[in-house]
This record gives sequence, structure tokens and C-alpha cells, in this order.
Amino acid sequence: SRILAKSLNCTGPAGSGGITAQPCGVCPACTEIDAGRHVDYIELDAASNRSVEEMTQLLDQAIYKPAAGRFKVYM
Repeated sequence: SRILAKSLNCTGPAGSGGITAQPCGVCPACTEIDAGRHVDYIELDAASNRSVEEMTQLLDQAIYKPAAGRFKVYM
């Protein structure tokens, strides 16, 4: 899932790249996704997100534009 998120949000080493099948791994988006701290990459698990309130909150957040990346990615 992180590879997909990096492919969608990678800006390349020069900072001007687009969507790619081979993310660079060195741009800020790639390094933040690898470290788990990119604000537009959200990993969910069924064990901790199982109430109606948590899903409602998630749906409420999904309507906003990405803060730092090109796309928001929910996995």
C-alpha cells in the first residue's frame, strides 16, 4: 500500500515529477510515507476502526483536499 501511495504522490528528486510506476524514494513525499508520517497517507485497521462514530469521522475528513500530497490515500 505504501508503494501505491508513493507512486501517486512522488514528486521525483527534482521536485517536478508526476504519477509514476517507479517512485524515487528520495523526495519528501516518498520519505515521509516510508516513515509513516505523511499527512495524506492514512493506514486503517479493522480492529481499531469499527464503530460508527469512527467511520463517520473518517468520511468527514475524506471530503477535504490533500494537505501536502497530490492525493489522499486511505489503506
